Amino acid sequence: MEKRISFFEFQSVKSVAKAIEPKLREQAKIKNQMEKLANEYKKCDADIAALESGVVSLIGFHVKDLVQKIVEETGRVDKEGNPVKVTKYVPTDIVTYDDTAKQYVIKTPDEKTVAEETPDGEPVEAPVPETGNDFDVDGDIPFDEPEEKNEEIF
Repeated sequence: MEKRISFFEFQSVKSVAKAIEPKLREQAKIKNQMEKLANEYKKCDADIAALESGVVSLIGFHVKDLVQKIVEETGRVDKEGNPVKVTKYVPTDIVTYDDTAKQYVIKTPDEKTVAEETPDGEPVEAPVPETGNDFDVDGDIPFDEPEEKNEEIF
């Protein structure tokens, strides 16, 4: 199948090509920047994973889940007139301090009642995945014979 266009129609196509050429260059430039940023992001992510690997293996949580950064103004100003700020790293909501045991306690979310927040901030209970077992377990062991055979072997 072929499509035929007139000389003047092709001239208008060339005119549009001239008009969009700067935008195509800008688009290609942005795409290169995005690729560079994606590589930088992956590198930062790998560096963070390497630095916090000990915490994750020991505690089982990422640092961002355990500690939050808070920057507070002290009310004072430095020599240049800029406000003096103090940075504190405080425990998040899942971390509490037990004064009697002198330990931090990390609350792990219960798998059955994992709550997710919607964009409007309302908590929504997440669906619990089914195990796929449709049979009732009444506590009886259905395979009594193999246990008896094992006793005879020993």
